[in-house]
Amino acid sequence: MASLDVEEETAVNYTAEIIDDSEIPTPLFSDYVEMTYLGLVLLIGVPINIHILFKLLKQKAKTARYSVKRGFLILKIHLNISDTLILFINAGGKLGWLITYEWKAGEEMCRIFKFVSIGTLYLSSNIVVCIALDRLRTVLSARQLRREHSVSVCIYYYLIIFKTLI
Repeated sequence: MASLDVEEETAVNYTAEIIDDSEIPTPLFSDYVEMTYLGLVLLIGVPINIHILFKLLKQKAKTARYSVKRGFLILKIHLNISDTLILFINAGGKLGWLITYEWKAGEEMCRIFKFVSIGTLYLSSNIVVCIALDRLRTVLSARQLRREHSVSVCIYYYLIIFKTLI
């Protein structure tokens, strides 16, 4: 049994030595499909998002400072920025990787790119949380308005009944 373990260990080490990391693999058909898809997404999505961002910024400048519409515009602007960053950084990085299969910018830039890439995903997740909190606030404030409205309606009817009794 002990000799079998040694042979397996030797075989694993032997196969690990055969792998040559300097050779860039040839892309698969699925890689070409993904490259085409990512290229189209970047080609269409980034310019449209940037165009929409400028339109939203112009609308924001025209709206009143403390209006409800301005709050929605700010939310749309944040969503647009998040989507544009995800498109540009994550999809662009993936497309670059699929084209070259190597990183030529060095270890520090690799770390910075990964940090920014993860940051864009966190940004998108945080915006979804903000939307959920905004919806919760809206529901709770609507309940409070209904409760205040119900109390005021009840008081109004009590006053009418009291007045008719007098």
